[in-house]
This record gives sequence, structure tokens and C-alpha cells, in this order.
Amino acid sequence: LFFISQIQDITERKKLEHELFKQATEDALTGVTNRRQFFQLGDREFYRAGRYDEPMVLLMIDIDHFKAINDNFGHAKGDEVLQVMATTCKKTLRESDIFARLGGEEFGALLINTAAEEGQQIAERLRASLESLTINTSKRVTRFTVSIGAVAFSGNKQSLEQRLKQ
Repeated sequence: LFFISQIQDITERKKLEHELFKQATEDALTGVTNRRQFFQLGDREFYRAGRYDEPMVLLMIDIDHFKAINDNFGHAKGDEVLQVMATTCKKTLRESDIFARLGGEEFGALLINTAAEEGQQIAERLRASLESLTINTSKRVTRFTVSIGAVAFSGNKQSLEQRLKQ
């Protein structure tokens, strides 16, 4: 009776798989969830919330006058604003919420099991946190503001894409 065994180190393969998953699901600049992953996770939450009739709030967050930031201070500072904004939002939101960069200077947050009034409070807390940030430039210390749109709902009668358009 013979037994043959083979041991193979798959550490590098697992590292590569992890890196590929990260590239497919995260925004490269900000490190937060990307648009594709936002919709994938959001659709799953929509199904669950519809099944249990839980309330949700969808936030659309847009940096005001972002083109002017790039034009006046350069794209590197624009990138820094995006990174600082994403980090601050991620810290301010709950871990159960889904936060993503949707494109350019637009971000989205899906607030899970959240009623309209609580969603409004979270949006205001986000807005105030972002407004208090400063960015050092070669010319001066500057601030930026954001606009936040919100839609509150329960169930899943409309898709996440349709809610985002609201």
C-alpha cells in the first residue's frame, strides 16, 4: 500500500486573489467601496429590508464646486480632498452602513435599518464633520462643503438605481 502526498504553498496565489478582489470592489484612490460593489451590497440589503419591511435612507453626497478645487489648487489637492472626505465619512457612518465612491466627487451611503428622522440627523452630522475639515494648500488653508440629498423608504418596491435617481 502506497500513499503519495503533495504539499503546495499557495500563499502567493491567495495574496493575488485578495488583491484582485480588492481591485474589483474598492475605489483605488479613496479605499472605500466602489460603485459596482455598492450596488451589489445594496441590492442584497434591499432584498433583506423588503422582506422584513425595514426602513432605509439613501444619501447622495456631492462635493460642492469640486472643479474649482482642482483648478485653483491642482489635481493632487483635489485627490486629497476626496481621500479626506471618504475617510471622514467612513469614520462618521456606522459600520453596518454601506458607503461608496460612485464616481468623480459623488459618494453614496445606504443607511441600513434607519428611519427618515435618524437619516436626516446622520446626514447633518456628516455635513458638519466635513465642513469643519481644512486642507493645507501652498496658497492658504481652505475648506470645502458638500451637498447631501436623501431619500427615506421602506421595502424594496423600487431598485437602488431608481432610488439613487430620486
